[in-house]
Order: sequence, then C-alpha cells, then structure tokens
Amino acid sequence: MTMRIGVDVGGTFTDLIVVSDGGFSLHKVPSTPADPGAAILQGVSELGIDLHNLALFAHGTTITTNAVIQRKGSRAGLLTTKGFRDVLQIRRTTRGRLYDFQWDPPAELVPRQWRREVPERTNASGAVTRHPDLARAVAEVRDLVEAGVDALAICFLNAYLNIENERAVRDAVHAAFPDLPIYISAEILPEWREFERTSTTCVSAYVGPVLSEYVHALETELADRGYRYDLMVMLSNGGLARAASATAQPGYTLVSGPAAGVVAQVALAETTGLRNLIGMDIGGTSTDISLIYDGEPYLKSEFELEFGTAVSYPIIDIDSIGAGGGTIAWLDPGGLLHSGPRSAGAQPGPVCMQLGGTEPTVTDANVVLHRLNPAFLLGGRIPISEAAAREAVGALGGRVRLDAVLMAQGILTLTTSNIVHAIRQRTIARGLDPREFALVAYGGAGPLHGVEVAAELGIPTVLVPRFPGLTSAMGLLFADVRHDLLATVLREATDVSADHVGHVYADLAEQGRTRMLAEDIPEDRMAFLYAAGLRYVGQTHELTVPLPGPYSSEMHEHLSLLLRDVHLREFGHAPDGAEPVEIVNVRVACLGRMERPPFDAIRVGPEPVPCERRTVWLHREWVETHVYERDTLRAEVRLRGPAIVEQLDSTTVIPPGWLCAVDQVGNLLITRM
Repeated sequence: MTMRIGVDVGGTFTDLIVVSDGGFSLHKVPSTPADPGAAILQGVSELGIDLHNLALFAHGTTITTNAVIQRKGSRAGLLTTKGFRDVLQIRRTTRGRLYDFQWDPPAELVPRQWRREVPERTNASGAVTRHPDLARAVAEVRDLVEAGVDALAICFLNAYLNIENERAVRDAVHAAFPDLPIYISAEILPEWREFERTSTTCVSAYVGPVLSEYVHALETELADRGYRYDLMVMLSNGGLARAASATAQPGYTLVSGPAAGVVAQVALAETTGLRNLIGMDIGGTSTDISLIYDGEPYLKSEFELEFGTAVSYPIIDIDSIGAGGGTIAWLDPGGLLHSGPRSAGAQPGPVCMQLGGTEPTVTDANVVLHRLNPAFLLGGRIPISEAAAREAVGALGGRVRLDAVLMAQGILTLTTSNIVHAIRQRTIARGLDPREFALVAYGGAGPLHGVEVAAELGIPTVLVPRFPGLTSAMGLLFADVRHDLLATVLREATDVSADHVGHVYADLAEQGRTRMLAEDIPEDRMAFLYAAGLRYVGQTHELTVPLPGPYSSEMHEHLSLLLRDVHLREFGHAPDGAEPVEIVNVRVACLGRMERPPFDAIRVGPEPVPCERRTVWLHREWVETHVYERDTLRAEVRLRGPAIVEQLDSTTVIPPGWLCAVDQVGNLLITRM
C-alpha cells in the first residue's frame, strides 16, 4: 500500500494519521486557530514524512464553519431579481423563539446595503420573459466593490430551471471585475425554493474566498515540501473532493471533520458486525452525535448553521452540542451549575494545562477525580497540574459550599446528562430505541464518558475504536471521492412517465461520470447511488428516499411504498394506502472508490500487567483501580472494571460492573457484567 495521510483539524488538537505498508503512525499537535495550516505543517514535520512518497493527503477542516460562527468570512454582496432583495431577511417567516418578543434573529451574512436588485425574470416554466439589464448589474456591482464587497452571490428567480440570465450577468460582471469571486445559484444549488437557494449561494460567497485562500496556501506549502498530487478535502456528505472542486462548492465543507468520523463508523460497522451505531464524538469543544442504521449513515438534505442560515446540500446528519473536554463549567446568579457552551479550546485551554486558562473545564474535573492521568496527557508530551485543576474546581464549588471532588462529580454528571439528552433527541424522539444500538465512543474525551452515557440510556455495548482520538482522521482514509448531483422535477408521479424520470437520472449520472473521468478515476472504480426527493401530495417538504438501483418502471409504480418506509422510520407513522406521491427532485451520488486501509489483526497474548494502580472517583466513591496501557492489550483479553486504559490519543474509563473485551483488530467492546 502507498503512503497516505489523514489530517483532521479540531478545536483543541490537530490529528494526523499515516498509513503505509508499515502500519499506522499517529500524531497529535495543539491546534493553531489563528492559522490552522501551521499546526498541520508542524505535525507533518514532527512525523518526519517525506512528502515525495505520499500518494494521498486527505484533510478535514473547520475553516468554513468557524468563518460563519465567528463572522469572519468575506464581505459578500448579492444580486437578485427585483422585488426579492429581502428574501434572506424574511427567511421562512418563522421565529427562533416563538414566545420571546425580545428575541432578535442573527444578522444575515449579507447585510441589506450589500443586497442589490436587477430587473430580469424567468417564469415558472423556465422561459426567460425579461433579459437582465447588464449595464445596471455592472453598475450595482461597481458600487458594491467600492463599498468593500470582495465576493458576489447571484440568485435570480427560477434560475434552477434556466441558467441563462445568471450566466449573462456573471459574464458581464466578470469582464468588469475579473478578480471578484462570483457564485451563481444555478451552479451552487439548482433546486427550487428561493430562500434555501439564496441562502446556500450567499453562504458559499461568504466562506468561499476564506476556504480558497486557506487551501491554496496549504497546497503551496505541501507542494514546496514535495507533495505531487491534489489536496483532497472532506465534504459534509461523507465524500472527498479535490481542492478545486471543494472551493467551487465551499458550502459542502461546513461539517467536514465530523463527517469523516461517521465514515469511520461505517467501516467499523462492516468490521464488527454491529450494524446499528450511535456515534458520540467528544472533542475539545463539542460533542457530535450521529447515527448509523443498518450499516448506513443518516443523511439530511439541509443543514442550518444558525437560525436562518441554511445550506441545502446532502449532508451527514450530525447534531453538535457544547460539551467537550474544554467546556467551561459555571454558576448562574442563583447558584445553578451549567456546563458550556463556552469552551477554553486550545488557547487558553483547561486550567490543568497551565497555558493561561482560569475557568474550570470538564477536563479539569476528570483530572481532579483521577479519571485522567493527574500528571500528564498525550503519553507524557503535555505535563499537567492536578493542583491547578483542583484549585479552579474547588473555587467554583466553594461558592455553593461543595469541595473540589463533589463539584467535579457535578460537572461530569451534568455533562453526561447533556449528552444523554442530545442522544434521546436523535433516537427516542424519532421512534428509535437506543437499546438496539451500540455506542461508539470516540474523540479524545469520548471513551472517558462512554460507559456512563450508555448506562443512562440502557445501551448494552460501548465500542471504543483502536485510535479513538484520531477516528475522524482515520475516516478520511476510508472516504471515497463523491459528487452529489440534483435536478428538480416537481411533478406528481402520475403526471410524468418513468422514461422521462429515467432520462433525468441518466443525464445526472453521465455528468458525474464525465467529472470523475476528468479527475482520472477509472470507470471500474465508479459507482452511482440513486435517490429521490418524494412527498405525499399536499405536504410541504419532501424526504430523501434511497432507490435500490437505476430508475425503472417498477420503481415508478411503487414510489408510494418506498416513501412509506422512509416516512415510517422518520416520523413513526405513514399512510396505509397508495397515497399519491410527488417527485420533487432526483439525486445521484457519483462515487470514485478509493483504496481503503485494512484493519490489521492484533496478536493473541497473555493477560496484561497494569502499569500502575490509582485511586479513582467512580460511582461516588474512591476506588482502587488498575491502569493499563492500550498497546499492551492483545486480542481476546478481558478486563473487569474498575479499570482505566490509557493511550496517546485518549483514555477509556471502565467502571465497576462492566467488562471490557479486546476484539481481533484491537477495538474495545465494553458490556455490562
């Protein structure tokens, strides 16, 4: 196998994993939020990799997500059809807090003074009834550029049916301002619904220049160091794209890193035979919750970064909450304990790391209770201070007459409760029983909390991957190249022929095939997944329904049955009869299969010898606990709790009453005794 590397940039650490004929090499370095690429290059240097020998550099990034959340994107402007200037502000005519009359929605990414109108019109059938005034469009853009706008979105009414007017304006503006990045909705999202299409295009214009600058700088640095291929970027749909493709559709990178973790879970499902998984990725700043059902991830067709900022792309369904190792614990004026959503992140970090942090975090609570090594992290690379953590946690507890130990216990109990609530929302609220799933605990802090979360939910098995803190980085090496293509139909199934719909699918598949051939992907490594956006006649929104293969007359006749299965799984109910169905859109996922690293078997060996004994606070009392090094655990080993397993990238806590078994490829399977 050729040498390949996966790099995932998190809020606290940047994770690197290298796979070659010699196996896996792991590395973690503190993230550098001001310049994420600096941590990547530092990690590559410390690993001593010769980039001349590297065949794949796959990267998961939070650069676009952070740009939106922190409002550090470009100064984007919008050209839209006359009369539609305020679509972004009107949104869906809903409120984020229905009964809070003092609540104001977040500001739009494109403020009103940078949204301009152009007289033009394409009707609902796609015919151009008024060509755009190109001179006026250029004049409006000139005014925007003089006001400081450095990127432009163009979104005209019904452009998803006919690109002509948007393309004409883009060409005219580009001729006048050749250095101005321009994003047109007919290429970004050729789908109906004006707000969603406008929002997605504006998000692309807002984050696109930031992503392009970052990716270009990283590609240049890697090339200077000898890397000869394209940088591959993780997308929110669970696929990889060349950097040029990713920057052309920048909205696809908004949950890049967490999506890679879900890809790794799919590989784990194949290896372990556990087909239903709940993913719990606890990092430094957040916990990401995802579902694998029957070996496949849940996907959704829209992602809302915050109220009114929607991106309508196929995206792996991930919920994030502010519960990570760096999450700050605090008391409100009434003395009630809270955990998050603020995080100490990588800088200044938890108090125990003594990098400037002063507020107690979840990591500090784990240190006080000796669940984490009280002397160091990352296998000794990062010294920590138990005394500093105890002082900070104790000071918070002193305000409500609790000592450091009881306050630390409260912080962890509250953190567990927050995560359990998020999982219940993803499972029980959708009619799914979490007891029928296994919990995959990963991320640097996932295995610390996995068993407590599973116990609260009645989940029978906790799966801790071999490299839990680098699972998302590992997922990058299991991902395929992916292009998602879509066309709007918006017709009742009885009003359109199966042949017509089949031709639309065939055209999308051919577009994907052409793209992949241009990316040097051979045809024998191509695969196509088909889906349809369906709804019952009279419904407002559609569900994405996977199809078992290329569209056929038989599928066309049984669309109501296909929709019923998905509707029942999603909402717990569905019509019993053959209700009329509307085809809203058709989708084709075009995959370029990549070489995947194997899960190497580990040797069967003797019972491990603990590296130390430590008194750990478990089940509200101090318990003498054996501590093991993960590298010493061989296949078929059994550990009875209480026990702690330490490794470079994470720590696993096995409370009393639980049994940990090591499988043939090094995963830990923790079950009740």
